[in-house]
Amino acid sequence: MKKISYSLHLGIVGSINSENGSGRETFLDYLKNRTIDDKISRTNENDKSFFNYFIVYKQIPIKIKVFLAETLNELIFNHDKIKKLDILILALNLYDVNSIIEFTKENFDEFKEIFSFWGLSLLVGIDVNQIFRKPILEYNTRISNIDLINKAKELDFLFCYEIKDKDKDLIDFYDNIFNNFLVKFQISSPELFEQAKSHGVYLEKKNNLSQS
Repeated sequence: MKKISYSLHLGIVGSINSENGSGRETFLDYLKNRTIDDKISRTNENDKSFFNYFIVYKQIPIKIKVFLAETLNELIFNHDKIKKLDILILALNLYDVNSIIEFTKENFDEFKEIFSFWGLSLLVGIDVNQIFRKPILEYNTRISNIDLINKAKELDFLFCYEIKDKDKDLIDFYDNIFNNFLVKFQISSPELFEQAKSHGVYLEKKNNLSQS
């Protein structure tokens, strides 16, 4: 049996997890909990910006390489290391009103040109207060849904999400991403898709995984 798997390169941009952090680590937590390997496998143990995950989704094995950055410029600077991206996630803290102005159309256009990027682009507002159970103070201001949608339109992004529930919302979020790519995989390479599925069934049995 051929060990066929699908590969995805994912870039996640957002401020680090601090008082006003973007909450970008929630995206990694989901993948870490689903990976067949219990450990986060880093391309370089000294570099906490590059991670590998291996999951089985709807019986299809998917190798996911994740690149973390605080800014789009950081991704651009590391282009030679990253090479390509299939998915770009811009994450922002909904209670940090300044975070929404950090992403500009000019910066995104430069990123697209450098990476020749035509993949999925997603703007994600994260309700860090609710996810991390922080108290919501009276003076807390919040980025509105309208502002988030308008920013996505300004950047010409394909998708715009709001994450409030770390479990349900993230499951829906990744379902949409994985389904999008697996449909393309099945249509473009039906034979390889079936071979990958056979390998995925084997991995599910080997690792006692429930179908997802």
